[in-house]
Amino acid sequence: QIAWNYAHPENENTKIFLVSRAHAHIKYINGCFNLIADIRGTRQAGKSTKVQRGEKPEELLVPGLTYPLQDKDIIHLNKEKMIFRLLQAEK
Repeated sequence: QIAWNYAHPENENTKIFLVSRAHAHIKYINGCFNLIADIRGTRQAGKSTKVQRGEKPEELLVPGLTYPLQDKDIIHLNKEKMIFRLLQAEK
């Protein structure tokens, strides 16, 4: 679960806005991190989950479909954005 500390867009008295796996989750499968949209985080639920690599974001319309992530992909969860980073382990 991820929390942003600012006023909720629908209720200004709420100071923490949560984005949970109800939108999507990241799962490590066969050596790759994948973003998987949940039915509650797709357009059918009135929300939008997208991955942006390059200029145009790609919307995840099919719940359960895996989208392989790469370093510096931008994940859009509704109106919020975060950058996916792969960090090298120190030796």
